[in-house]
Amino acid sequence: MNLRLAIFKPCLVLLTLLAASSNTGAQTAEQWFQRGDSLDAAGKVPAAIEAYSKAIVLQPRFVAAFANRALSKQRMGDVRGAIRDYDSAIVVDPTLSLLYTNRGTLKAEAEDLSGALVDFNEAIRRNPADVDALANRGLVNFRNGDFKASIDDYTAALRNQPTTAVFYSMRARSSFSALDTTAALRDLDSCLRLDSTQSTAVLFQAQILEQKGDGKRALLSYDRYLRLVPRDSAAYVIRGSLRKSTGDTTGALADFNEVLRRHPSYANALNSRGVLLLETKSYKDALSDFNKALNSNRQNGMIWFNRGIANRYLGDNKQACEDWTKAAQLGETNAQDALTKFCK
Repeated sequence: MNLRLAIFKPCLVLLTLLAASSNTGAQTAEQWFQRGDSLDAAGKVPAAIEAYSKAIVLQPRFVAAFANRALSKQRMGDVRGAIRDYDSAIVVDPTLSLLYTNRGTLKAEAEDLSGALVDFNEAIRRNPADVDALANRGLVNFRNGDFKASIDDYTAALRNQPTTAVFYSMRARSSFSALDTTAALRDLDSCLRLDSTQSTAVLFQAQILEQKGDGKRALLSYDRYLRLVPRDSAAYVIRGSLRKSTGDTTGALADFNEVLRRHPSYANALNSRGVLLLETKSYKDALSDFNKALNSNRQNGMIWFNRGIANRYLGDNKQACEDWTKAAQLGETNAQDALTKFCK
């Protein structure tokens, strides 16, 4: 999940106070501010920045203008300029937690994780129910490797917004990194009950189940994921390998063929189909797949090793030994055993 940027929307009370405490110039500043909002909404971001700037010239303590100009600068990729605008807004009004939250997201985007953490801490101190600050602090803690703190942050965010599916998904990643796969799967189930279209959560669920050795449930998750993201070739290869491991050679071959129909030179799919063909004793077809795979990727030791097996079965022991030698050079550990046994 990308760091979320909470959009500053100045409340009517703030604008009323500004108008009540200023002269005619402030009214003009407010008009430039409103023009900036309209231009930004229309996608005319440079013009919006110019309008906010004119509002600030007329009213140098216009917090909302600084904050919204920061958002426009961020959209233009001027992260440091946006941070400076939040700096100015906070000098004027250091009580608004949202300013710290937004500045924190930008600091994190600029890889200033320690600075981001300081801002999120301050935002949460001022507003313990700030779910944007809690969720983004959770992400920073995750990136810092403090998985327990990250879990605590997402738990706090969920107390305030218990129906936000992505918070469950992110807490699941923190739990998984903390080696609690049970909690991770429980959170992914909660996420998908709330939003069944969260494809990244479905894929993560499939990967955890596969890692746990629960092939049948993993297959169901991959089925679900591929209905959501039917163009993910890597997922087809993984599902095909899972199908093969459960004895469904027909389904496995269908998955590998589907990938190769779209991408005829996809090395992983060619290698996986080649292994399947080896197991069904279609050695010539397997050798053809390994040759094609090596045309795409000659640095994969496993493919060289598998081609060696195909050549061995086809009676070409000399070529098999050459293949296993290359595989061993690339770090394929099984190749050395084959060399010792068949290539004396």
